[in-house]
This record gives sequence, C-alpha cells and structure tokens, in this order.
Amino acid sequence: MKYLWLITLWISFGTIHSLLASTRVKGWFLNKLGKYFAFYGLAYNLISTVMALSIFLFMQTMNSNTIINYSYPWDMIQKLLLAGSVIVMAIAFLKYDSLEFLGIRQIMIFFSKNFLLVNSQQHFINTGLFRIVRHPIYLAAIIFLWCKSKTVADIISSAILTMYIIVGSVFEERKLALRYGQDYLDYKKQVPMFIPFFKKRVY
Repeated sequence: MKYLWLITLWISFGTIHSLLASTRVKGWFLNKLGKYFAFYGLAYNLISTVMALSIFLFMQTMNSNTIINYSYPWDMIQKLLLAGSVIVMAIAFLKYDSLEFLGIRQIMIFFSKNFLLVNSQQHFINTGLFRIVRHPIYLAAIIFLWCKSKTVADIISSAILTMYIIVGSVFEERKLALRYGQDYLDYKKQVPMFIPFFKKRVY
C-alpha cells in the first residue's frame, strides 16, 4: 500500500508540474495576472521544489527494503557516475541564464518598471555538451537517479521520473520546434536526444 501511495504522489507531481509548465495554463495565468505574471516563474519553481522534496521526505519514512548493495569495485563506479552526472548538470546549466531559469530575472525586470518581459534566450542552445546530446541535464539526472537507487522505493521513483523526463523531453522539443522552426529540426537530425553519438531518433 505504501508503494501505491508513492506512485500516486509522483504521478500527481508530474501532472501538476506539466500543467503549470504548459503553454495553455501559462497563457491563462498571463491573462489573469497581467504584469504580475513576472512572479510566475519563481512561484512555479518553488512549488515544484516543495512538492519534490516532500515526496523524498516521505520516502525516508517508508522503511523500504534495500535490494541493491554496491561492493568493490562497483561502489567506485557508482561514485564516479554520481560525481560525473553532477558535473555534467553543472556545466550544462551554465549555458542557461540561471536568473531567468529560476524566475528571478523576470522579477528584476518587473521592479525595474519594464513590464515587457523579453526572453533573453533568442536561440536554442547547441554548443558545448548540447553538441553531444540535446538534453545533457536530463541524461545526467537519469544517471544520477539510478546510481542513487538502492531500495524498492528508490527504484519505483527512478522509473517514474525517468519516464516523466523522457516524455517531457518529447513535448518540450515540440515547443522548441514551433519556436525555432527548421533550425531546431536540423539540430534534432544532427544531435541525438539522450544517447551520445547515436544519431537515429528513438521516438
């Protein structure tokens, strides 16, 4: 029963997270909030963070059975993969405008009395790690999740979050294709989605 609760919580998280990120819902809030929509990005990130942390805290109370124990040399490989995934996420994240990503720049623009919120990213990122795979942060996050998985609850969570990341990436790329047109479609043909050096799309 406890695992059913965990599955329900993650599905609820994914549903709310996706709805709040959808163009239709964001458009509705923009229409209702007007210039105060500048606070939407930060609120979205805070809500997502609180929800995810709450689920992880719930997992700590489950006393889930440990089914994977890493011994030498696998424990060393696990630690290397964990460290590598964190480094990849950090390097890839540097390509973004971190203040805009967190929703802080929009608020800075609001208080500067410039209510026309202009997206500073005029072109999609296709340099650095993004020349190897289209979603280096998501790939690193998946590796991190599975390397941290030791209990039944961990494995269930990693499986759900991996599916969510993959499905979410497909929908995200549809929006990017609409926004950037043929340039992004050409980029998709040249760079694999998740698996480095594997050009053929897997969806």
